[in-house]
Amino acid sequence: MNKLILLASSILLATTLLGYGASDNYKTLNAEYQAAVARHQKVLESAPLKERRSLRKQHPIGDFWPRFEELGKNDGQATLWLVENAKKSGIKKADLADFKRKGYDRVFKMENSAACLSTAIANLAGDARTVGEEFVEGHLQRVLAGTASRSAKGLATFKLGGVLRASEDAERAAAGEKMLAEYEARFISEGAIAIDFDATTIDGHEFKLSDYRGKAVLVDFYGFW
Repeated sequence: MNKLILLASSILLATTLLGYGASDNYKTLNAEYQAAVARHQKVLESAPLKERRSLRKQHPIGDFWPRFEELGKNDGQATLWLVENAKKSGIKKADLADFKRKGYDRVFKMENSAACLSTAIANLAGDARTVGEEFVEGHLQRVLAGTASRSAKGLATFKLGGVLRASEDAERAAAGEKMLAEYEARFISEGAIAIDFDATTIDGHEFKLSDYRGKAVLVDFYGFW
């Protein structure tokens, strides 16, 4: 069970880190932001120690925040960026949970949210302590009851099972164990169809795991623990 769950975690994490389903507009804006952050970091590292404190306040997130807000009106990935970077942007701790809840509500209600649903599910589960278990459970249960893809439902099952299993309530923890067992049986047992995910090769070729359906595929995940 532990080995299977670890493998599942690796697959699902890979899906999330790859920016599953990100729009071209989001990719372009985020690339600009990452480049600006890199330039700022370079300036910060080369500046005298006495100047670094003031330079840290000049982080480019303030310049990019309005652009992500505008894009986020119709782009789920941009909204998720706002949610993820809310604390860094200076939003007060007392307002953080409410801001994140509103962001997730917006993403899950968007008609085009399917494009970034895997990222939304993974991020939402990771924010359980901030937004609350019941909030997370409500959204993930709706994913499971709706018309989401098999991959999204598999991820929702895995993430919701993990959130419930960590609960201090014995009944909820038991329900979480049951969901994880269901996940193992339906999505990662021998003979089951692997959960689909996007990836990009080192030479820039984009592909999906499902592109190789019917062929022998070796998927090698590695990391540092």
